[in-house]
Amino acid sequence: MKSCFLVTVVTILLSALGTAHAASQSFSGTLAVTEYDGKLNTQPAELGLNSYTIVGNATINSNRRFLISGDIEFSPLLETAVHCPPERPFEYPILPGGMFTFTDANTQDVVFLTTDAGGYECDPADVTPPNFATSHESGTTTGGLGIYEHATGTFSVDTKDYYLRLDPEGHLFAADKGTITGTVDLH
Repeated sequence: MKSCFLVTVVTILLSALGTAHAASQSFSGTLAVTEYDGKLNTQPAELGLNSYTIVGNATINSNRRFLISGDIEFSPLLETAVHCPPERPFEYPILPGGMFTFTDANTQDVVFLTTDAGGYECDPADVTPPNFATSHESGTTTGGLGIYEHATGTFSVDTKDYYLRLDPEGHLFAADKGTITGTVDLH
């Protein structure tokens, strides 16, 4: 189901809203997104990688609302899972370089998040809806617009991803919910 990690983007955005100094500020929040087959593929077609587009929202530090959009890509299934539990034994690594934007619903300031090499999704053997996967993503803040123009920081996202529709070729529509944590520095 290669889910989202979309979620990672939220963490960076949330920290330090409203202050513009270089001190590192922690943040945490919840997010809800939908994901579906994407069109953006940055790797050679012969690798057969999957791309997913993510849209949704997040609430950071209990009161800041953000709109989320992004695109991530997954490597093929690992022969042997590294991070996944027996009930979800199929592991799909998330490629580094996935991009997310978090847009402040009030100020329209935008923060950019980029995934690193540590992300993965764990799928069950039977993906027939209703069923779910879990995913973990992490990465860095890579600037933005408005107060986030030179922002840096890190984030981590953990989600539970519900399959709503899945066809025999693996085309997917899913709903994810999860948490995001991290730090952000405004420069």
